[in-house]
Amino acid sequence: IFGRPLVWVGAAAVAAVFLIGFLGIYPNLTTTPVIPTADPAGNFQFLISDEPNAIDDFDHVYITIDKIELQGGGSDSVEITPEIMEMDLKPLTGNNALEVWRGDVPPGEYTKVFIYVSEVRGIIAGGGEQNIKLPSSKLQINQTFTISADAVTSFVYDVTVVSAGQKGK
Repeated sequence: IFGRPLVWVGAAAVAAVFLIGFLGIYPNLTTTPVIPTADPAGNFQFLISDEPNAIDDFDHVYITIDKIELQGGGSDSVEITPEIMEMDLKPLTGNNALEVWRGDVPPGEYTKVFIYVSEVRGIIAGGGEQNIKLPSSKLQINQTFTISADAVTSFVYDVTVVSAGQKGK
């Protein structure tokens, strides 16, 4: 092999082409989330509502949302920082909903929505605070929906407070 320099030159050229091609493709394999800015005339509106279940046991249920993530069919995702981060779910039952963000989101098909929650507090009658647990500190829904460039998509995330366990926690 050492007596054949043309073999090494050819092998080095093939390796160089492979590395250049791989490095050119590699950045496309790892995607960073798109972080859009709020725009009152945007194509996507995210609202929070609450289904009237165990929330009737509370005077207030405060939830603090750090970020919202829309996940596309591939590995693409969009991270949204809500304009309203802390809200009381109690008045958001039935047809009531609160717009927490509106802006432009890249058009396409999305398959999952995550809401990252840093705090949940419940106030029961008489002003006492009730411990509310949210496993994994996030809410998730698997729902396919499409966002287009020329229409407003309104996504209403209906949070449900439920009693858990035999003691009604």
